[in-house]
Amino acid sequence: MAALGNQLDLVWLLIKAGAARDAAVADQRTPLFYAAARGHVGALEVLLAAGADPNAREASKVSDITTDLTPLHYAVLNGHSAAVAMLLCYGADANLVEANSRATALDMAVRNGDAHMISLLTTALQQEFTESVFSSMDDQMIAWQRRHFGEMRSFLENLLAECPVNSRGLLVLSDWLAEVLGAENRIHLARVYRARREAGVLNAVEC
Repeated sequence: MAALGNQLDLVWLLIKAGAARDAAVADQRTPLFYAAARGHVGALEVLLAAGADPNAREASKVSDITTDLTPLHYAVLNGHSAAVAMLLCYGADANLVEANSRATALDMAVRNGDAHMISLLTTALQQEFTESVFSSMDDQMIAWQRRHFGEMRSFLENLLAECPVNSRGLLVLSDWLAEVLGAENRIHLARVYRARREAGVLNAVEC
């Protein structure tokens, strides 16, 4: 319900309190599905930064038909291009095929005639996606952890300074950071990355 209503503070607090980020019932729809279907980019980013699976599959049965759509399929079907970009930034696989319709997210975008969505997905499939890897995040989420961010900042700046950063490499760094120091630190890496990018001090190689 928090993801469905785009309640960022509640989503974040629930995760920090130990709520399972990929919790699901019989239909296997995780909170990410509800945020993607509504195009709630803020809730999507909180969940993804905390390590939610962007390639989760539903198991929804209507009559004799069972579908296994992903959050990316839902975002495409509902015309939410910003949500599509966010999911792709965090590793959503544009090649995944829905078992019943045999359609990829791109197939669905083509059927909808959505030129912007088609362009996003085509670029992602060509492995040329460079949408900053992380979009702008609500700094309110950082405010709740301001002291921790202050302690982490120098380390993260040094980490980025030492590594030639491209879109794929940044995701690898983000995954490593989550594994070693906790998934909530993805948000701190994203903030430092954006600040350095805006200041023009990244030794970036966009690919």
